[in-house]
Amino acid sequence: MNSHQSPPDRPVRYELHIAPLFRRIDRDHMAFAFDISDPATFYEADGQPKIDLIRGLYDHMTGATTPLMPPVHAGGPWPREWLDLFARWINEGCLRLELGTAQYRASRTSATQVRLAARVELPSSDHETWFERVDSSEAPYAYCLVVEPPVSDVPPATSDLRFLVEELNDFPSGLSSILVADAGGSHVVDIAEDAPESRAVESWFA
Repeated sequence: MNSHQSPPDRPVRYELHIAPLFRRIDRDHMAFAFDISDPATFYEADGQPKIDLIRGLYDHMTGATTPLMPPVHAGGPWPREWLDLFARWINEGCLRLELGTAQYRASRTSATQVRLAARVELPSSDHETWFERVDSSEAPYAYCLVVEPPVSDVPPATSDLRFLVEELNDFPSGLSSILVADAGGSHVVDIAEDAPESRAVESWFA
């Protein structure tokens, strides 16, 4: 008897499963029309997907509409598995991750290591949250606080308080802050040079 259990099926989300499929060369080739790496290309300001644009892009990637994207001379076309994933994303409603809100602290624990921590209030214990590393022209170390809602549509019974810690290794000694974006905007988190006496993250927010 095989005791191995497959992971539960989960919805396809733009940031996790779709955006990584686009290469830098793909972004360069599409720059004349739109920025394929920018979520605003695929979503309205109110969060609704731009379904006509998304379906049109899919038609180009399948070859239903010419020209084929990406073209053969630039690494295309996509394998069937990627096209199926993109189609599933469309069929599931073009879902994406949400941004959370939190309090943040950062502390240098050694010459090359920094701990970034957050005190996050989630709608329920079924929600997941983490720091996602992002590219930013404003700071060399930038993150966003993302939240993944549960698959179930059952309304949450109680909220859940969560403490996150991200260990940043090989962190340059000359940098004094980290940029974190969340639902409330961008936050510059100053790095305390003296590590808290207690290693319990909860104590950082007392």
